[in-house]
Amino acid sequence: MPREALAGGVSVNGHHFPEGVDVAVPHYALHHNEASYPDLFESKRSRWLVGIEAGVTGKSVQLARWAFCASSVGPRGFLGKGMVYMEMSIALALKRVALRQPPCRRVDSWRKDDDGRVSIS
Repeated sequence: MPREALAGGVSVNGHHFPEGVDVAVPHYALHHNEASYPDLFESKRSRWLVGIEAGVTGKSVQLARWAFCASSVGPRGFLGKGMVYMEMSIALALKRVALRQPPCRRVDSWRKDDDGRVSIS
């Protein structure tokens, strides 16, 4: 993610870059930043969902989403991203056909019995 230093230059982590110099941050550094992803080497799906685990707030989820850019962003983003989404949609549709899974039906009401089991009517 290259950026050009503006008038007067810019300081990053104690290093000064003069005006006109290109400064870049690799995606690896963004995805391995403790400020954005606490306990980053642990697989924690709860970091993306508010209220699932203590300490996960709307602000922390927003920060994690902001820092995530696996396929890059902007005009230099992954050119095949649209094609990948299309291929995944086709694969899921084919799997649904192969399993003869009927379309989801609308649930008008549900109830919980005394044992805690849910039934749909």
